[in-house]
Amino acid sequence: MKREWKYVYLLGFITGLIIQFTSVGAGVIVSFALMNVARVNPREVVGVSLLYGLALSLMGFLNHAAFGSVDYRLALLLVVGTLPGVYLGTHVNSTVDRERLKRVINAVILVIGVITLLT
Repeated sequence: MKREWKYVYLLGFITGLIIQFTSVGAGVIVSFALMNVARVNPREVVGVSLLYGLALSLMGFLNHAAFGSVDYRLALLLVVGTLPGVYLGTHVNSTVDRERLKRVINAVILVIGVITLLT
């Protein structure tokens, strides 16, 4: 299937805009679109959305740091707490069936959306 690069660029623009207004994670928006609209392999989706999220987060961090709106202690605690989850998640991702992984990712996105709507 041929990718329409202009739509990928548009997805990136819209995602960047939404994230800076709402703080909704890039992975949620990009993962869902790449997996369900562009039909990209879920394993590739995870890797692409992580790299994209890293770049987007770095740009957002630099802007927020310039405005003095970063709690570094809180951020460090979150990073330290995240490390075991990243390790486990990477190993699970490499062993789970493609369709099952897609269903799990979609279910997680759905749960996050429901929780966001209800709070």
